[in-house]
Amino acid sequence: MKSKPMIVMAILCLLLAACGSGGVATPGGATTAAPKATSPTAEATMAATAPVITDGTVGAGASPTAEAVEKLRVAMFVNGALGDKSFWDSANAGVRRANTELGAEVRVVEGGFDVSSWEPALRRLAQADYDIILVGTFQMPDIVNSVAPDFPDKKFILFDATVDQSNVANISYAQNEGSFLAGVLAGCVANSDLPNVSGDKTVGVVGGEDVAVINDFVVGYEQGAQYVDPEVQVLKAYVGTGAAAYNDPAKAKELATAQFSDGASIVFQVAGGSGLGVIDAAKEQNRYAIGVDSNQNGEAPGVVLSSMLKRVDNSVFDLIQMEATGSLRTGKTYLYGIQNDGVGLAEDKYYNQHVPQECKDQVDRAKQDIASKMVRVKSGFK
Repeated sequence: MKSKPMIVMAILCLLLAACGSGGVATPGGATTAAPKATSPTAEATMAATAPVITDGTVGAGASPTAEAVEKLRVAMFVNGALGDKSFWDSANAGVRRANTELGAEVRVVEGGFDVSSWEPALRRLAQADYDIILVGTFQMPDIVNSVAPDFPDKKFILFDATVDQSNVANISYAQNEGSFLAGVLAGCVANSDLPNVSGDKTVGVVGGEDVAVINDFVVGYEQGAQYVDPEVQVLKAYVGTGAAAYNDPAKAKELATAQFSDGASIVFQVAGGSGLGVIDAAKEQNRYAIGVDSNQNGEAPGVVLSSMLKRVDNSVFDLIQMEATGSLRTGKTYLYGIQNDGVGLAEDKYYNQHVPQECKDQVDRAKQDIASKMVRVKSGFK
């Protein structure tokens, strides 16, 4: 009789040992023994960067299983072209990361700049065998509203815009907050002793077109510059209208050159592929620039002092991973801002080398003021 407790304990120990031998999914879909490494787990990584859903909950989920990723087929429609070193290249990086880290099958379709071809191309993707279809930019809501209801069994992810559809998960970014930091940097540079500063307390911004989402950058930038010094003047210009406004670096260069001639010490580009022309102008005029969306500091070290990061890559990957775990919620909007590192400045080796310490300190203080809500950043959305 005394031996029964010992037998029970032995069985329990065996069961506990069996439960503790879990596995992790590899990119190829196979399951291996759980590693003993001290690197962060997938769950910890997601918890640290989880997007806030607009109903107040947090969009984090468990690690995807091998079976989930083996079945996951992802398509992204680009209403434009890759190679902008900005918005679309960032989105593409997030999709490619889903392929390498999750083992998801991915396809990226470049739709070009013919607006009339975008809806038929998106419909063809919806008719194909994909689990998730990603679509981006403020130019696509009407098309998504037309296509998504016709494919109720398909899930769409719309990033950088929102629609009210039960099978669409939206991603929104507080680009005005990140642009506020860019403005703080610009305002400080205009008042600094850096070489080639004009001394006119003037900064510039070149946007793709005069629309709400671009003006969300512009108003945040202007507010940030005047947070440093209310006397700073902000020059504003727009490349054009429609899709072509984001694929015209020559025009953006012309506009930035004019702003430098009018006394701007630094110009912020918010124009996608066109914005590369702003960087060229800054190089030629021996002035400074701020990149956008992706880290463009390496395009011209010491000229591009920083870039306003809009973490399209992380957000796209996050939501694909949620779908792999079964935790993605459609009909909701996931918000990325300063508080969850969804936007910010690229503070890399070039930033550390070329930006004056006083400007870094002002940027850090502005981050804290926004996160603590001591500063309310204006919006370009009415």
